[in-house]
Amino acid sequence: MTAAVRLAIDDAFDELDLRIVRGRAAVGNVASRHVLEAAGMRFEGIRRLDTTIRPSGEPARTDTATYDMTRDEWHAPA
Repeated sequence: MTAAVRLAIDDAFDELDLRIVRGRAAVGNVASRHVLEAAGMRFEGIRRLDTTIRPSGEPARTDTATYDMTRDEWHAPA
């Protein structure tokens, strides 16, 4: 999954010419949060009672962890 996220980030910066990519995961979803971190994204904070969409299409409120990465960070030498 981390490799897929890295490919999506690469496309976002190189094909779509975005300046920043943001990701969110439910605070309790440790696996998804780990994927975002392993892809190189930086933890920015918690959005309390963030609106998410359930599989049924209904809105729900949940705390989400937010992550981001800028194009310069992505292309910086390791």
